[in-house]
This record gives sequence, structure tokens and C-alpha cells, in this order.
Amino acid sequence: MADKYCDVEICKGVIAQVMGRDPSIISAQANDSDIIALSYTRESDGSKWTYRCKLNGTTAFWASETGRWRDDPADSVIRFSLVDGGKLAVKEVYGDGSSSVSEFSKAQLSAK
Repeated sequence: MADKYCDVEICKGVIAQVMGRDPSIISAQANDSDIIALSYTRESDGSKWTYRCKLNGTTAFWASETGRWRDDPADSVIRFSLVDGGKLAVKEVYGDGSSSVSEFSKAQLSAK
């Protein structure tokens, strides 16, 4: 998958899925560590939201800028994979076993 989507693009898809946002409003950048910094401005009220994301295999973890990593067994589990047509699928499985999935094209995740 690394040849299709870079870590920055995957993390954009993760935050878009978790926060229910269009990835086009999310800006992301890698730093010297394996942590991706992401942010967006909510259109409805102009407030800025900032997050962190890290990947481990096909599992993603996120945190708000100053908050804890969502890696506790009680937290939802986020996995990503390639699906038909080369899209990135981000699946969030909640504690009760239910889940939601979003699919993103390379074009949706490479902008900004």
C-alpha cells in the first residue's frame, strides 16, 4: 500500500472518517518522527481543529493536538486497506462491534 498512498494521505483519510469531514479541507504534514500533524477549519463557525495520527501496519491511531492517543482497548479500532478500484478504505470498529467505512480516491487525499 505504501506505493499507492503515503502516510500523510492515509492519515487524512483517517481523520476525515473519524471526524466526518471532507478530506479536501484537511491539511496534513509529516514531521521528523512517524507522527502526522493534521488540521482543518470548521466552516460553520471558523474554529480550527488540530490532530495527530500515526500508523502501525494497517492500523491507525489518532489524538487531538494535546489529547491522548486513542489506543486504549475501549477505544474504536481504525484499520485501512486498498479496495477495488485502488481506493483507500478506512474502517472504524466501535466497542459494540458496529462499524463505519469511508472510501477515498488518491485525488481526494492528495490535495492540499
